[in-house]
Amino acid sequence: MISIAILGAGGHGRVVAEAARLSGWRSVVLFDDDPCKHGEFKNWTVAGDTQEMLNLADQFEAVHVAIGSNKIRAEKYHLFERFNIANIIHPSSIVSHSVHLGSGTCVLAYSVLAADAAVGNGVILNNGSTIDHDCTVDNFVHICPGVNLAGGVVIGQGSFIGVGSSVIEGVTVGYDALVGAGSVVVEDIPSSSKAYGNPCRLIQD
Repeated sequence: MISIAILGAGGHGRVVAEAARLSGWRSVVLFDDDPCKHGEFKNWTVAGDTQEMLNLADQFEAVHVAIGSNKIRAEKYHLFERFNIANIIHPSSIVSHSVHLGSGTCVLAYSVLAADAAVGNGVILNNGSTIDHDCTVDNFVHICPGVNLAGGVVIGQGSFIGVGSSVIEGVTVGYDALVGAGSVVVEDIPSSSKAYGNPCRLIQD
C-alpha cells in the first residue's frame, strides 16, 4: 500500500488518516472543501477540494471519503465509485475472517467485528465500538464511539447511533434513524425517526 487520497480534513478525517498511516499506507494526502484547510493543516497536507481530488484520484492507489455526516459522505462516495475506494482498518481493531465488508468503510481503534457480521459501504465504525455476531450494518451508517450492538442487530442505511449507546440482540433500527447518545435500545426503532434514553423512546418533533 503506497498512496491514498482521503476526502475530509476535519476531526474525523484526521482520525481516519492516522488509522490509514498506522495500517500501512505510506503516503496519505487529504482533500477538503474548506479552503481554510488547504496547504499544511494540523500536520497534514491538504491538497485541494473535492473536484481537485477527482482530477487527481487516478494518481493514487486508492481513495476514501472520511466525512462524519452520513448524507454528505454518501454523496461524495458516489462521486468516486469509478476509483478504488478502500476500507481503512485500524491495526488495534479485531475483525473476524467471516465478516463481510463493503467498500469505503472505516473500522477505527479498538473496535470489534464478530463472526458473520455484514457491514456495507461507507460505514463509520468509530473507536471502541463492538458489532457482535450476525449483525447487519447497512450503507453510510455512523456507529459512534463506544457503541455496542448485540448479536443479530440490524441498522438501516444512513442511520446514526450515538456515542455510548447499546442495542440488545435482534433489534432492528430502520433507515435514516437517529439514536441519541447513551441510549439503551430494547425494541425496534422505525425509519426516519429520532429516539433517546434508557430505555430508548421515540422523540416527537
